[in-house]
Order: sequence, then C-alpha cells, then structure tokens
Amino acid sequence: MTCTQQARGSSRCGPGPLLPTSAPVLLQHYPLYRRSDANCSGEDAAPAEERDIPFKENYDVLSREASQKERSDGQRPSAER
Repeated sequence: MTCTQQARGSSRCGPGPLLPTSAPVLLQHYPLYRRSDANCSGEDAAPAEERDIPFKENYDVLSREASQKERSDGQRPSAER
C-alpha cells in the first residue's frame, strides 16, 4: 500500500508503473464448531475465566453441519495438526 501512495520509481518500491488503487478486501474468519474453548491452550487462547463459556452455534462458531461439510474435504483444523 505504501508504494501506491509514493511517486513512481521510488527506491523503496522499485521500477515500473504503479497499479491503480482499489477498494480494500475484508476477510473474516469463522471458527469451526466446538462447544467452548475449554480444551484450548497456548498464547492465543481465551482467558481461563472465559474458556468454559459455551459458544452460540451460527454466531460465535460455524454450525455443526457447516463444520462437517468443511472438514469433509480432507483438511484438518490447525488445532488437530
């Protein structure tokens, strides 16, 4: 993004024409279904006092059905690797 705002040929951006700017792309992550974060640990885990709070299906996490479909393609969530 910095290069799109600088002058063409800037030493930081390298040679070549600048591409036109475009609208930003928003990506969102929805976790696969699980009852809570009770079994989660590590640096990105929820605080201990929040781990046993149940998730709301289709709100906090994907539905069971959607999670099953997602997993049927042979991919395993990072927590299971």
